[in-house]
Amino acid sequence: MIQDNLKKILFSIIGLGVVLIIANSIYQQINKKVAKSSRIDCHKNVTVFERVYNTEEIKNVQKNIENGSFDIVLKTEPSKYMQSQLFNYVDSNIINQYINDSFGFKSSSDELKINVLLYENDKLDPGKKNDEAKAYAGYLMFDFYLNNTMIYKIQIDFMDMQGRDIGRTIDCIKQSVLSI
Repeated sequence: MIQDNLKKILFSIIGLGVVLIIANSIYQQINKKVAKSSRIDCHKNVTVFERVYNTEEIKNVQKNIENGSFDIVLKTEPSKYMQSQLFNYVDSNIINQYINDSFGFKSSSDELKINVLLYENDKLDPGKKNDEAKAYAGYLMFDFYLNNTMIYKIQIDFMDMQGRDIGRTIDCIKQSVLSI
């Protein structure tokens, strides 16, 4: 009798464990933040993470970009643990102007705001655990807000420590948002 009770308890614990593992896997899939992307040609040779938060509103984001009606807010983040190299070569004002030119800026808009982060990869950051995390020079992350609601987010790495491939990265970001 005690053996039967122990078997029941053991099977119950195993069953509960299996249910918890499955539930955790489902939860992680549902709440996956971003996914690596390679859906267009310019994604093929770089690391790209993108996410659409609102598929119904993406067309309005595209329409505003095509009309040249948006506002850009550019922030930069130089390395902290290693001496910054990127910003010896890259001028944030020139990057901001390139974004405006690439996206066809014509007029300010309260409707579409594009927050841009130009991040320099800090290769001496103790959180970098492998060579892959140290391979890129930095990344550009664009957050597209329509009426203060995030609609789309994309992050693309660039490889050149002097930022010579940043323009190509910006152009790829434009292609990405317009091709959804």
